[in-house]
Amino acid sequence: MLRDDLEIFIITYNRKIYLAEVLDRLLAENSPIRACKITCLDNNSDDGTDEVVRQKQEVIYIKNRRNVGLMGNFAKCVELCSKKYLWVLCDNDEIDFSAFADVEQAIAQDAALINVSCVIPRDPQKIETVLAQSIFLPAMIFNTRYINDCVMSHVMCNIHTVFAQCTLTALIYNQAQKDHRMIACTSQNIINYGKNIKIRDIDTYNVDRVTGNSIAVPERFRSNNQHVSVIYAFSVLDDKKLYNRLADFLATQYLSFKYIADKLLLSENGSDFRLFVFFFMTLNGKQRLRMLYFLIRRFLRKVRQSIKKHLGFETQKGNK
Repeated sequence: MLRDDLEIFIITYNRKIYLAEVLDRLLAENSPIRACKITCLDNNSDDGTDEVVRQKQEVIYIKNRRNVGLMGNFAKCVELCSKKYLWVLCDNDEIDFSAFADVEQAIAQDAALINVSCVIPRDPQKIETVLAQSIFLPAMIFNTRYINDCVMSHVMCNIHTVFAQCTLTALIYNQAQKDHRMIACTSQNIINYGKNIKIRDIDTYNVDRVTGNSIAVPERFRSNNQHVSVIYAFSVLDDKKLYNRLADFLATQYLSFKYIADKLLLSENGSDFRLFVFFFMTLNGKQRLRMLYFLIRRFLRKVRQSIKKHLGFETQKGNK
């Protein structure tokens, strides 16, 4: 039965109103997962989230003593899961169970990964477009048989990228290829971006939610260049040609190399440059040339702007 195979985790922080809506949807009479084990991991909310969750006796409630951030909470879900399949939801996701029979079929077929949401264009015949969907955290259901100590260590090490779920997706795919296990896709979205979140909100996304309490978290984590991180998180893929196709796909559908170059040269955070070096080394020759082209072009534009600004200042000073 589904309840014996699938475990649901909801990660939350200070959004009790949206969380209540998600819980009501999961526990509704027509919900196919209402009998599954559902756990809410609260990142030390102070808005009364605990009161909302404790009204739902079917839900296990765990409140962290400290705000460990979105990815810290995700890693905790991976470590705590005791069922064959793990599905991590956020506290404001919109859920539609119309195509959930696809998930049940994929579980019955022992799929390694189940893609339940398409947030950027997807072609099931092109695996890079399927793996890329994991940039949206709840978009993948993971087969936990592939999560060993080594995989868990990689997930922990990639918390700082804010896309540890992409690393987990890539690592499970590596092992699934060896076992010739399928990567399943649902016929329509079961999960969608929640309220107030859009795919390009990555620049303004609440720092407390992503990396933990903004005062306590080191600067190199708080201001991490997430535009580099999202591609770098997939660099654990064994198939480097696949990784390069995935990087190209994300660069055209999600964020361009030009955009990365602009963000990098505007950044004053040294860790952004260190992460960029690691990211740059994962690219193939053609991608490196494209990246260098945009960096040089953006740098020259920045120099021209500085010269114009300086000359304008000197002209004003001379007029006085």
